[in-house]
Amino acid sequence: MSTTRLVLLWSSLTAAVLTTLLQLWSPLPLVEKIAPYLGLAGLLSLVFYVLARRNAPKGVMLPALLWAGLMAGLGLRVLAYVLTTDIPDRLGLDLYSGRAILEGLNPYAYRVGEVLGGGLRVGDADLEQMRTLAGGSAAITGWLTPFAQGEITPTTPLLALPFLSISQALTPETSQAWFALLLVADVLTLALLFVLMRMVGRAPGWALLFWVNPVWLVLAFAQGSAFVLLAPLVALVFWAAVSERSALAGIILAWAAGFSLWLAFLLPLTLRTAGRRPSAWRRSAYGLVGFIMMGAGLWALHLFFGAPIHWFGTHALAQHQPGLLFADLLGLNRFDLILWVLLGLALSALTAWPSLPDQAQRAARAGALGFALLVLTGLNEPLALAAAVVLLPLARSPALVLAAGFGLILAVVPPLQASLWGQPFDRLAALLLGIVILLWMLWAALASFRRNRALE
Repeated sequence: MSTTRLVLLWSSLTAAVLTTLLQLWSPLPLVEKIAPYLGLAGLLSLVFYVLARRNAPKGVMLPALLWAGLMAGLGLRVLAYVLTTDIPDRLGLDLYSGRAILEGLNPYAYRVGEVLGGGLRVGDADLEQMRTLAGGSAAITGWLTPFAQGEITPTTPLLALPFLSISQALTPETSQAWFALLLVADVLTLALLFVLMRMVGRAPGWALLFWVNPVWLVLAFAQGSAFVLLAPLVALVFWAAVSERSALAGIILAWAAGFSLWLAFLLPLTLRTAGRRPSAWRRSAYGLVGFIMMGAGLWALHLFFGAPIHWFGTHALAQHQPGLLFADLLGLNRFDLILWVLLGLALSALTAWPSLPDQAQRAARAGALGFALLVLTGLNEPLALAAAVVLLPLARSPALVLAAGFGLILAVVPPLQASLWGQPFDRLAALLLGIVILLWMLWAALASFRRNRALE
């Protein structure tokens, strides 16, 4: 391995780790002000890591680099847990939901203001129990107080409630057990990625794109987000797809869509089996049936509890209807939802249609699909592309590394207002980035088919 490539590998990994460390531990006021720029620097460092790691010959230093990255990622997670003295507001609301379920109460049934004693609603036994629960705990009252003024009900993902209740049973009124569960989820995801990369012939060093990713560590894990639990599900979906277990892939994907509904558009990708065997379509039918049955059951469960269905990341479908920038420009706002669904179906069909014997191509296209869907809605939601972060080790794409940090990139750029066609800057940035990534995907796909090589 050349000295230049080796220096770039070590320096890029070190830069990604140090910038993430400074974001998690900000001893100086200046560091807090430049935290978004540090995140962008960490993201660019991973881009350089991809460029240097690509086609790198095997050598003694690559295993050392991998072990250094694994230890650094684990250390950053432990540091994030140790430094979480003040529980983030959204995490506090999630922990309250877990405690309510532990007490046999439905956290989605009442607004936070009602639980804290606001309004004239009296006589409801469950509501009185909720008020007793909140009033008897200073910690729970503190978790709810930031949300007391608005008409807010918990938006905790329904599928995360069992794990939140377990954490509250183990360490009541703290987040210690919850962060331990998130660490277990991340370690499980890492192990599944190692298995996946072995199956598709990828070097294990690519796992660091997930393990030390600043978007994942700072915006998801350090915030105690329940969407961290989505990571092992996404890895399991693609393990089942690569293993040609279509029925299992469909079932697990339905669970993943229970966290973020847009993942349902990945169904054609997960059902697409390698090769042209006669059993391919039968296997796909099994996966489709499994997805529909499990998805219907989870939908009914959401309706029973009155739980929100998350569209992108923390955005709830009932509160944030999907909106297309093109629809705004063309005056077709009333057809937003219909256009969005048609676009999603078209993109998923186009990415799944060609015969793809290389499983890594499917992973790369899944990440690109998620990015295209996100930017076309114009939503600035860092957690919306959690699935793309998990897929980065398989995709090995510099463009997708940046795509996964779309929300972070928008936070760095100055918030210019109404710069063109009366549209806010974040939506125009989404449109521009969307066009760039789609053109890049088109060029890469044509190059892949022309050279008969895997899509990178």
